[in-house]
Formats: sequence, C-alpha cells, structure tokens
Amino acid sequence: MSLGVVASPEGDQVHEAPATSSTPSRHWFVIAVAAIVMFAGAGGAAYWIFTQGESHTTPPDSVGNGYTFGQAYAEVNSSLSNLSGGPWSPTSIVGIAPQQPVAPLPNYGASLNVTMRNCGQVPGVTIWNASGIPVFTGTLNSGAAPFWSILFKNSSNLHAYATFLAGVVHVDPPSPTVENCVRAAGIGSNNTLDPKVDTPGVAQSAYTVAGSAFSEKHSPLVQYYVLGNAQVLEPDASPLGWVVNYFRCDQTGVTGLQNYTAVGFSDASNQTFTDNGWLTCTLPNYHLAFAPGSTNSSDSVSYVSLPFQVTASGVLKDNTTLYDGWGLQSWMFDMQALNSSSTALPAAAATCQSWVPDLTDCEGNTSGWFAVLLSQNGDWLDSFPSTPGGSNWAIPNVVVSSHDQLVVVCPSSWSLGADTLVVGGNPSSLDIGGSAAL
Repeated sequence: MSLGVVASPEGDQVHEAPATSSTPSRHWFVIAVAAIVMFAGAGGAAYWIFTQGESHTTPPDSVGNGYTFGQAYAEVNSSLSNLSGGPWSPTSIVGIAPQQPVAPLPNYGASLNVTMRNCGQVPGVTIWNASGIPVFTGTLNSGAAPFWSILFKNSSNLHAYATFLAGVVHVDPPSPTVENCVRAAGIGSNNTLDPKVDTPGVAQSAYTVAGSAFSEKHSPLVQYYVLGNAQVLEPDASPLGWVVNYFRCDQTGVTGLQNYTAVGFSDASNQTFTDNGWLTCTLPNYHLAFAPGSTNSSDSVSYVSLPFQVTASGVLKDNTTLYDGWGLQSWMFDMQALNSSSTALPAAAATCQSWVPDLTDCEGNTSGWFAVLLSQNGDWLDSFPSTPGGSNWAIPNVVVSSHDQLVVVCPSSWSLGADTLVVGGNPSSLDIGGSAAL
C-alpha cells in the first residue's frame, strides 16, 4: 500500500499516514501475461483487459481548435533546436482536450502545496496553472487537443519544459525554477521517449474500443493523451505507448465518485489495454483553515490578507485532519462578509477579473468588498465575485491549495474589527466551510 502525505499546519513539514480510498494514487499500464487483472484503484475498483492484434478504426472527425501531437511536437522541436545543451529528449507528454473548463490535479511528490509553490513559478499556462486551457471544440476520435505539455531532458539530466497552447509554443529552458518544480512534482524520469506514433490513429482505435460507449453515458468529459511519466495524478500513463484517458474528474461541476476508462497501446507488442473503473474526484469535505490576517490600508482601500490551508476531516483511517487537501477548485465555494449582527455586507464586482502583476492593481470598489485569490508566491489566481452581489468567481477552474491566501479588498472607511468572512459550498450541498475575522 502506498503512503498518503499529510502536511502540518505549521508549514511544509509532512507526516506520513496510511493511504485510504480517498487518497489518490497513480496507475501505470504494464505488460503482463495474464489476460485479465483486477486491482483496487483510488477510491474504487478497476479492470485491465488485455487484447492482442486487434485493429479498430473510426473515420477521423473534426480537430476543432485542437492540434494532433505530431503537429504540436513539430513546432516544439523547431523551438528546441535553438536551445543550447541538446539534444533534448522527451520524458513526459500529456495532451488535454476538455469538453468543459478543467483544472487537472497535478502529480505531486511530498505534498500538493509544496509542488504548487515550486511549479507555480513556471510562467504561463501549465499543468500547475491550467485555468487558461481552452474548452476543446473537436471530437474525441480526432487525436487533437488544444494544449500539450512536454517535459524534456538532456544527457546532463537537465530539464526543459515546453507547452503548445492553441498553436503557440512556449519553452522554459533549464533553470532552478524548472528543476525545483520537477523534483517537487516527482515527474523526473530516467526514461526517454521516441514518440514515433501520432495520436489520430490511437484516438480512433481507443474511441472504437471504449471511448464511444463511455462518452455516450458520461459526457461531458476530459480526454487525456499520456505518454511517459505522469504529469497529472490520476489518468493512466505508460512509457510503452500512448494511453487515451476518458475522464470525468477535474472538470467544473464534477465532484465525488465518477467513472473513467482508459485505452493504452504498446508500440512494441501491438497490445491494447483497457482500464475501466471509478475514482474519487474530491474529498468528502473541505475546510479553509485561516491563519490570523494582516491589513494594509491606503487613503481609500484596505487589503486584508488571510492565508489558509485546505483541510479535511474523517478522510484518514486514524481520523486525523488532512492539512494538504486536494481536489478543491474555486467554483466549489463562495463567500460572504458579515458584520457583528450577521448581516451581509455589500459585495462589489472585483476590479481585477483577470491576471494582474500586483495586488495594488486591484483597485478598491466604493460600493462594497471583493476578494482576490493569490498563490503562495503572491501571484493573482482568481477573484470573487464576478458580478455585484454574485456567487461566482471570475475563473471557475482554479486549483485551490494550502498556503494560498485570500485578500479581502474593501473601502478603508469600513470598520472591520467585528466583521467576518464566511466560506460556504456552492452549491450548498457541497460540504465546504471556514471563517476568518476581518
């Protein structure tokens, strides 16, 4: 049994605890002699079915706003040709084609919050800052995705990270930022890949084998194309060939137990592997455990900074509190600011509804309060509410993790001593809570 990791309230120290059915774990496809293997997955059962020599084809359909791996890889390789230290070989590839906004749960090592802090410094749209991944407008049998994420390494075991987003290549050369992220995320590998097979063929085969039937029952979904070491935690991965995952978790509006299926391919043996089961997408409850806040005020606006940890109870076998909760996204909760009489204070639309370089760019709104979600590194992630008095975030699909912070922005004329910020599930059926004195 693998070990789950619990981060302490005091910081980034971690304590190991036995994993439970709610603790996520990676699945790896392996070549085996057995025809059928049954195993326990994260929160449920799954079945691997091995077939040999079968050939399924489905007529290609629309790539929509996506690109096949071959198209993306050609552009990325062209950019890498100008990067010193080569040759560069891929060790991990993932393509993401979501049917609605998605926030992948990234692979993490010691703890999610440590991984998010280190990898959050990698600029641009990434696996760890994925709210900018477009909704895919193509079809599941096309082999296309609007976002590709590729990790490379050279003979000196230095890493370069590249993304292909809607036709645009971004390359991060070797740096302490990239290396710290790779270590924290646990995605380094001694293996390198030679991806000679493009994705349209495997997408058509996977769709025929399982994807068509699954999507009829379980859409909307997110389709992951994975080759090599896993960058995302739950979808199946293999260094032996592509794995096409049809996945319900990670999308806005999706919580709890969900079905999934995956079809893997071995380039060497021409075998096909089908994995069906269910996963726990989210923890049964969340609590934002706020640390004491601090206030900075100017002539017109006050900023109340409230660091927090994402905690959950009743998850681990020994019933201890989990301080490194995973699976929480911004769409799942809303907030109210209440005065001493428990009357709601007016909420104004946030003045920064998209990324800003500094918190001071979120100017105060004289008609009420709003909140800004900052990463552990102080970077803008999201803001609430998106409309006056509303219950929605500006960006619904943002991963919320321990050691992020909420900053309440309000007129400096307000007397905050007896006011309270209260967190609730959105919808209210979600067991999410927390409160902090302002």
